[in-house]
Amino acid sequence: MAILNYNFSGPAESNVFHLGSFIPIWAEVDQQAHQPLVLLLEECVASTTLEMYPDTLTYPLITNEGCLVEGKKTFSRFLPRYHSSSILLHLQAFRFAVGEEVYIHCKLIAWDPDDLNESRKACNYDKTTEAPQGWTPFFQSPAQGYGELSFHMAILNYNFSGPAESSVFPLDSFIPIWAEVDQQAHQPLVLLLEECVASTTLEMYPDTLTYPLITNEGCLVEGKNTISRFLPRYHSSSILLHLQAFRFAVGEEMYIHCKLIAWDPDDLNESRKACNYDKTTEEWELLDDPKMNHLCQCCDSTCKGRPKRDAESATTVDCGKNSVSVRWTETNLQVDPYSLQLGDCPPSQVSVKPEGVEAVFNAEFGACTIRRLVTRDKIVFATEITSTASLKASPVFYPVACAYKRPKDWAPPLYNPLVFHTHGQGDLNFHMTLMRDDFSGLATSTTFSLGSTIPIAASVEQQSHQPLMLLLEECVASTTPELGPDSRIYPLITNKGEATLTSLGVSDRSFRENCNLPVWWSGGSRAFRKDGHSPDR
Repeated sequence: MAILNYNFSGPAESNVFHLGSFIPIWAEVDQQAHQPLVLLLEECVASTTLEMYPDTLTYPLITNEGCLVEGKKTFSRFLPRYHSSSILLHLQAFRFAVGEEVYIHCKLIAWDPDDLNESRKACNYDKTTEAPQGWTPFFQSPAQGYGELSFHMAILNYNFSGPAESSVFPLDSFIPIWAEVDQQAHQPLVLLLEECVASTTLEMYPDTLTYPLITNEGCLVEGKNTISRFLPRYHSSSILLHLQAFRFAVGEEMYIHCKLIAWDPDDLNESRKACNYDKTTEEWELLDDPKMNHLCQCCDSTCKGRPKRDAESATTVDCGKNSVSVRWTETNLQVDPYSLQLGDCPPSQVSVKPEGVEAVFNAEFGACTIRRLVTRDKIVFATEITSTASLKASPVFYPVACAYKRPKDWAPPLYNPLVFHTHGQGDLNFHMTLMRDDFSGLATSTTFSLGSTIPIAASVEQQSHQPLMLLLEECVASTTPELGPDSRIYPLITNKGEATLTSLGVSDRSFRENCNLPVWWSGGSRAFRKDGHSPDR
């Protein structure tokens, strides 16, 4: 359990939260070889002590076996799950025990997801049902797309489980907006909101009164006025926007107009992006990759568009059941068609005519170094058309992909390097650290008494790869941070995974855990610290 940063991409860099801002809280259960489990927060309270005593001053957040009662006073909410074994809580900072150290205590339960009941649940409070008066934005769905792509957009209910039952939103409440592109057999796409405005008319005219929400090709400028944010994606082909209700044209009918774009996820740039504004740092951040926040630096000025792609060449991709056929045509004769490759395969057919050149490729999946990518709901076969013998300023590189719906009972076959190989999108990131005895957080000390247990946790971020299992192939203890030929070592795990000490093993874990998140709050704002100490002023 931990407090995360605003886009849930890592631990919070700061424990200062202003009154009314949101505290992203994440919890997860490592279910290992258990049947699938759902994680629930049965009870959470804020208190002024690290340990709970009968006379401890407390403030209830979650009570009654899973009811988020704080949601009746603020806009705190459970967010949609990305996996049943985890839970995300957007806790809006509240006023309690100002000037004292504050801790949040939670009781977590892992339960059978098919046996939810009155005592095993996670419940949000819907404020819209108690506030019949307010402004009413109108939204038209589905949106119309161009070509073979189908775009959809709608206002959803608070837990993103279905369409909104009401279009009434009190000022400062959140309007959950969802959009998705049905990419069908296209290469993997990322959906972006390039522009959104509120207006007083269903159709846009030159004299229409508008209010900008997203401008400058993907910059959520309304995030500077409110705490509106793009939420973490559950899939690249969809996007979620938490839009905080704002004041505009009071008393008139309201419409929201958006421009949607589906784009290559590996080609994000200044004109193809989704940017949030972080009020704590007063900086812009990229929704899809914080390491590329520089793409959002233009949000306070003018984001330059990209040059249009060469219109004198075209590629047609025909995806079959177990194969792909690709046709490359070009009219300006700047590419030698015999130099083109689909993966590592040459063209099956080449024709050179006065009006242009054409190269045709026919390849079975599993040949031509075609990569298989496995996502939560799709199986994608991907490769590229390349050529280094080009008269253009840059070599030819054209991505080719065929995407298919992943069957519910699909599982990757046993790995045999002589039969096939598979790749994922992005690099794998490995993590390893010392943990507390109950694995509830990072170890606070590196000193361990003889005979005590050293809890070690390791994980791999498998991203869009097929499901992976992490193994410890070899571990040794040494007296040096770097291993050298003369390093003195003590074997722990050898022989590709065999523990050499009988005391090494997997400790039993209860389905029920109590987790403490120490927090420190100051007078007019909220300052949260994991260690419970006051931050420097």
